[in-house]
Amino acid sequence: MRRTNVTIMILLILLFLLFIFLAHGSTDQYKLSGDNRGLVLVLSGAVFLLGGLSLLLFRNYLRLKANYQANIILNEVWETYINANQSLIYLKDENLRYLLVNKALAEFYNKDVSEIIGGDVFTFADQEFAAFSKRTDLKVLTTKRVVEEELIWRDRVFAATKFPVKLVNGRHGVGAYVRDVTEEYNNKRDLIYLSFHDPLTGLYNRRYVEKEHEKLAAEDNLPLSVIMGDVNGLKLTNDIFGHDAGDLLLRKAAEVLTKVCQREGVVIARWGGDEFILFLPRTTEEEGEKLRIEVKNQFAQEWINNLPGSMSLGCNTKNTTTEDLAQTMRNAEERMYLEKAIDSERFNNDAIQRIIKSFHERFPQEAEHAQRVRKLCVAIGKKLEIPPSQLNRLKHASFLHDLGKIVMAETLLATEEPYTAENWRKLKEHPVAGYRIANSSPQTMEIARYLLTHHENWDGSGYPKGLQGVAIPRTARIIAVADYYDKLRHGAFGQEPLSQEAALAALKREAGKKLDPEIVQVLLEMVEDGFMLD
Repeated sequence: MRRTNVTIMILLILLFLLFIFLAHGSTDQYKLSGDNRGLVLVLSGAVFLLGGLSLLLFRNYLRLKANYQANIILNEVWETYINANQSLIYLKDENLRYLLVNKALAEFYNKDVSEIIGGDVFTFADQEFAAFSKRTDLKVLTTKRVVEEELIWRDRVFAATKFPVKLVNGRHGVGAYVRDVTEEYNNKRDLIYLSFHDPLTGLYNRRYVEKEHEKLAAEDNLPLSVIMGDVNGLKLTNDIFGHDAGDLLLRKAAEVLTKVCQREGVVIARWGGDEFILFLPRTTEEEGEKLRIEVKNQFAQEWINNLPGSMSLGCNTKNTTTEDLAQTMRNAEERMYLEKAIDSERFNNDAIQRIIKSFHERFPQEAEHAQRVRKLCVAIGKKLEIPPSQLNRLKHASFLHDLGKIVMAETLLATEEPYTAENWRKLKEHPVAGYRIANSSPQTMEIARYLLTHHENWDGSGYPKGLQGVAIPRTARIIAVADYYDKLRHGAFGQEPLSQEAALAALKREAGKKLDPEIVQVLLEMVEDGFMLD
């Protein structure tokens, strides 16, 4: 364009110079008369003026053409942008008729873009959506401000942002983009729900209680009874039956609490791992105590893995506005722990006895093995002149030495085939499992370490800790000798049973390796003295 302008200017200047030359030329051949000279000057001025105007017009033409092309490109970019956008985008005139829409809106209405232009929303949308659209559009036209609102429509959530747009006629229309925010809305709702609810039981959580503390303590809720509950045996259930069983236990507790305490305004929350808390508005202490007992009795009727439900509960009541709700909660908690001191020990003791009985009923060979090992251990203990208290622990531990097998798969225990490497790996987990189970009850806690170490070897090659020599408790060393002999005699793990002579010979070979040589020697001396092993 710049080169064209320069060319035109040069031509105009040359033309102008030609006229000047004709008007003032010195030679007679080209010299004009006075009248003609004036005419030439006028004509040259007119031509120059017309040339300048032509230049200006040409420049404007080129500029307009460039602007037009730029506008085409801009419109293409704008059209591409709004049509690529999944939001519903439109522009309406002052009468709320569509001037511009994108493809997303056309698809939303199941129409072509050309069909929508000039129409209003009631032509294409149902009554509910159209009414929402018109109401927010009118709000924009009235206030001349940006309006943001949400609409829940046909199980979807739409967020509309609308704003005033000045049209070419000087009036205002409405521009908008409407997004489908259903997924964001659901995620936000789920996040809020999880913020104040326990995902396992669906009850409120501790955070919710702390947030609503002042509301719960309000005068309208008085008298407000608080019940604190603790599920007994959760750790034992997790250790023996797995965390799925423990989760089931907690869900059952939540179901009972919800069922028994159905009252207006009641708040039930999971307070901690195995603890629950209830806030009972307009409930006297007497009524709260009745509900506490009812929860306890109802939960005892629930059975999970052949164990009855057990929950320790404490109740206290806030009667006046001057009483501190936090103190009421502490009082309920103290009463719960007083009850738990009795309930927990009783439950764990009963639970272990039930579990052992059930285990031995399903696997009678395990019961027979436990009895034989106990008999032989007691005999060895007496020969070693072990003190009575230690002898009682030996008797108890030898009978329960394989307690950890309770957590093993039944198919593993029932097989009569030789064990694979994987089966041996799983079997070696039972001392640790037995230790955890025994530690869960005061009745068996004192023998837990013997259950953990009865597969340790004298030379340090055993499991699970690789202890060696006298680092292994003597009670565990005695159990190891009796256990090894009985398995040789009765063919454990798919092995053929050995005769008494062959089994005793095997004990001699393992003395100082797997077994404590002193205890093996004691057993051999007992046999020589006439003790009947079988």
